[in-house]
Amino acid sequence: MLNILKIIDKAIVKLCEVFLVFSIIAMVGFAFWQVVGRFLLKLSTPYAEEFARLAIVWCIMIGGALAVRKNEHIRVDSLTRILPGPVRFILELCSHVLVVIFAVYITRYSYAYVLATAEDFTTSLGYCRNVFFMPGIIFGAVTIVYTVVNIVLLIYNQVHHSNVTIDNTGRMNTDVA
Repeated sequence: MLNILKIIDKAIVKLCEVFLVFSIIAMVGFAFWQVVGRFLLKLSTPYAEEFARLAIVWCIMIGGALAVRKNEHIRVDSLTRILPGPVRFILELCSHVLVVIFAVYITRYSYAYVLATAEDFTTSLGYCRNVFFMPGIIFGAVTIVYTVVNIVLLIYNQVHHSNVTIDNTGRMNTDVA
């Protein structure tokens, strides 16, 4: 069972990383084309701005989910490092719980916006506007799953006085304290 979860985790991470690479390339390419079109060719390229903006939204959401997977989301590490063990544990646990609450909130409202904008299409390109809100659902679902994994590891490490982590390849690393 654990091997299946590792395979799924590896596939999700790889898919997200590949998607991020292509969306960043697309974002830079469309922004570059917009500058070339506007200033050198004197052309209007409204689709370039829309695609670049769409790529930014997807990059932020998918990149944020990957950051949570690697336990690298925004927090103040310098404060937690100077605190005693039990206080650090409670603070980290609260941090993870807040991330889950945030992810649930983002997922819920992204889903509502996807449904609300299902019949709304962009003016210049004619694609459905709910594409802007779909990454929120993906971000929320992936973030919730990975934060629960982080919480389980945090509790396991606290109970067993160890330092079990999951590296970028999905392997578990153990450091017994």
